[in-house]
Amino acid sequence: MASPFGHALVGLGLFNFFYPRRVVSRKKTGLLYGLVILGACSPDLDFLPGLFSGSPGRFHHGPFHSLGMAVALSLIVGFLIAFFGKTHSFAKTTSFVFVLIFSHLALDFFSEDFKPPFGFPLFWPFSYTYFLSPWGILPYVERNFSNPAIWSQILKVFLVESLLFLPFFFYSLKRKACRKKNE
Repeated sequence: MASPFGHALVGLGLFNFFYPRRVVSRKKTGLLYGLVILGACSPDLDFLPGLFSGSPGRFHHGPFHSLGMAVALSLIVGFLIAFFGKTHSFAKTTSFVFVLIFSHLALDFFSEDFKPPFGFPLFWPFSYTYFLSPWGILPYVERNFSNPAIWSQILKVFLVESLLFLPFFFYSLKRKACRKKNE
């Protein structure tokens, strides 16, 4: 599955496209980017219950990796932002959070997965069928740090994700800078 690095690059690139103008002060930009990265990686928070139970992968790729959860989380965040940040559009915030979480699902869908169950329940709660693309574009990484080959796998994932996602991220920054210059 895609790494947090890949999810973060795609999420930040999407943020720059959705919000080409500065949304908050320069001081708060770091916090906002941190929240965007958290949102882009949010489906992987299903690792936390497994960590506490001593089996990190036990709940991974369950309902958190689904369109149902993407809709629910985007509506919750949209309502919270609309309630506390009266100047922000509910529709735009909700759509951005949905696209952010959907990007996570899309990256995981096109990743290699060698551990059953293969894929994730994309259409949960309507279907518990697991989905995974037959074409794994992003390489698999064994998340077992006792495996001596893990560091070469991590390096491979980092290189592949850098080649695929850094151009998108830098293009989004360049586009954002051009818009600021034209205003």
